[in-house]
Amino acid sequence: MRFPEKTRRRLFLLRRIFLCLLPGLVAVLIICLGRIDPAKTDAVYSMRIFPVVSAVIGLPARVVPFSIVSVLLWSILPLMICGLIALIVLLRRSQDRFRTLRRAGAVVLFLLSLIFFFFAITCAPNFNRLTFAQLSGLEVRGSTRGELAALCAELIIRTNEARASVEEQDGIFAVGESFSSLSSRSLAAFNELAADYPFLKRCAIAPKAMLGSEVLSAVEVTGFYSCFTAEPTVNVHMPDLELPFTMCHELAHTGGILREDEANFIGYLVCVSTDDPAMRYSGLICALNYAMGRLYTADPQTYLALRAYYAAGVERDLAYSGKYWEKYANKAPSQAYSAVNDTVLKLNDQTDGRQSYGRMVDLLLADYRARHGLT
Repeated sequence: MRFPEKTRRRLFLLRRIFLCLLPGLVAVLIICLGRIDPAKTDAVYSMRIFPVVSAVIGLPARVVPFSIVSVLLWSILPLMICGLIALIVLLRRSQDRFRTLRRAGAVVLFLLSLIFFFFAITCAPNFNRLTFAQLSGLEVRGSTRGELAALCAELIIRTNEARASVEEQDGIFAVGESFSSLSSRSLAAFNELAADYPFLKRCAIAPKAMLGSEVLSAVEVTGFYSCFTAEPTVNVHMPDLELPFTMCHELAHTGGILREDEANFIGYLVCVSTDDPAMRYSGLICALNYAMGRLYTADPQTYLALRAYYAAGVERDLAYSGKYWEKYANKAPSQAYSAVNDTVLKLNDQTDGRQSYGRMVDLLLADYRARHGLT
């Protein structure tokens, strides 16, 4: 049976759309399958497939000293401009401009679908693996305000002690070593911790500096993991206070932990497991900020009472960091990125979006109870 010309064109168009969307549809299937049984996702994908996939896509990044994903990101705008110019030229020369636009749209749709597919096979199922608490045996449960206050008090003491051992520049905390040295140190520390947690994949790529890092500050981002190059990438424009912790946080993502609260907690564990004063202080003060933020919401009076015990150096560092980030807060780029990031996290089963970072406190409390033998 021969269809009318108009029908054949419609069927051809639908087939083209389907083929363009096919990688994306496969990606959706992969993600949905990963959500059915977290235990199987962990055993099959996270422990077997992910280490192989990330090792393969990370081969170029292991050889090249700079951040490959930085180059790719900075290339997007020029490539888009070139593509737009090429499209304009084609439209001027084309006798059927509508057909040319359809083909261009199909190419864009296919590329977006392919990117989504790549995301699905390189890391997305890790959002749905077993939780860190399940894998490590930590008991995460509701906590009393007393437990939270005790955790904060302990963190204040440890943070103040760590602050006394770090280097300063003009009265503000300074890492005191080169980026490459700190990066190598954080990688070694992460891999040492991974030996104690079999579900963490050892990393071969040390954190890299984002080229033109201030653009990350403009959207209030301290770092990110690139699933397309298997690179942990950090913002080197921000204050040193958050740099070591951010390196370890991104290494946690590289090691297969994608939930933000868990990456925060692992970053903290890596930092405090070392003898490096700068790393210990960065991990402790970031944990303290999250815990005290929770305490402020739960019990403002106790928060204010404990806040009075911050060491002078800690206060200076926090004030300096706050002033830095204040320059970028509530600006259009920051708000736009926050909305996108919040949506991406929610689509990947982190239902509280950007607030999921703060759930690190639940793990800190579970760890506190485990260390002190509390039930």
